[in-house]
Amino acid sequence: PHPIGSRLVFEFLVGSRRRPVQGSGEVTWIRAKYEGPGKPAGMGISFGDLDEGSRDHLTQALFEYLEESVGGDLPALPDAAEPAASGS
Repeated sequence: PHPIGSRLVFEFLVGSRRRPVQGSGEVTWIRAKYEGPGKPAGMGISFGDLDEGSRDHLTQALFEYLEESVGGDLPALPDAAEPAASGS
């Protein structure tokens, strides 16, 4: 991993459709080894610049992940409220 505070340019693929995410950011943490749940080895990057396409790809991948993870357990969303009937 790069040292904390390092600026870098990155590119990776996300989601089942393997869409690209490109941008720049700054290293915010590093870990030499796994330290337990939520604390993987590697480095964390705070995204700085992401183009609109990359933001869309991240959003789509996140929704895909959430649907696969908890989608079956989520209650159905109510339909949009119908306009109130006029009392004429």
